[in-house]
Amino acid sequence: MSGIVNMVYDNYYYYKKYLIYKISLYYKLFEHYYNPLNSPWWNEIIDGIILGAIPLKNYNHDDVLVNTENVKYILTILDQFELETITYISQPVKPEDWTEINVEQKIINSSDFEPLSIEDIQKGVSFLEKCVSEIKKDNNNRKIYVHCKAGHGRSAIIVIAYLIKNHGMTLTEAHEFTKDKRNTINLNQSQFESLVKYHSFINGNNDGESKST
Repeated sequence: MSGIVNMVYDNYYYYKKYLIYKISLYYKLFEHYYNPLNSPWWNEIIDGIILGAIPLKNYNHDDVLVNTENVKYILTILDQFELETITYISQPVKPEDWTEINVEQKIINSSDFEPLSIEDIQKGVSFLEKCVSEIKKDNNNRKIYVHCKAGHGRSAIIVIAYLIKNHGMTLTEAHEFTKDKRNTINLNQSQFESLVKYHSFINGNNDGESKST
């Protein structure tokens, strides 16, 4: 009996996430289509880092990012099903698509509207640091695309954390700097709290969590 209950719960949880994903992505597409100036698909932040929404194959985002924006690296912060879900109006660019056009991608699995762990934030920041270092070393003006579904929450956490660590900003300064560049970012309370914990962690108060890269 408990197995059936668990199965029903798992199915309910999955379809709830799937429905929320579709509704919020459709809203993002609608918002971008009718008001692209106030709701761009992406914005450049700093150090060649671009923060944005999920790249869609059916909108040729992969071609634009590589050939117009000069993107060489992709940092993806998504739940696995978000990468695999194709709808009538959205087809995410898949990892094999990036590999085929010689773009390096790192994927951090994370559910929408949820905070990131210190470990996942560190993984994302370390990837950005590596990419920025390679770009500066090669002096090739390549760029890094950081995205979640809408470019409002999960991916913004990584970019803000990068600014805190690498540009000497306070959490407030990094948040305001990022929001000034991309005014659609919108961290919920638990997501903002994950940045508070990260800020404390890199300043010597690890809050009981171990450091991992």
